[in-house]
Amino acid sequence: MKIAIISDIHSNLEALKATLNDIKSRNVDKIICLGDMIAKGVHPKQCIKLIRDNCDIVLQGNCYFFMLHQL
Repeated sequence: MKIAIISDIHSNLEALKATLNDIKSRNVDKIICLGDMIAKGVHPKQCIKLIRDNCDIVLQGNCYFFMLHQL
């Protein structure tokens, strides 16, 4: 089984698209996202949708943990 792990996307839509295309070309069986999908870039909604549509497991990143505990 081939597994791809991605993380720290931070709403970089073009990089996410390129990464997912590369993963698909390698016939990966599962994609795991280690979090930090948004919080910095300008395309959070599009990135979240792509991750929901393509990733089998999505974890909470350290960026969100920090934000939630600073409020």
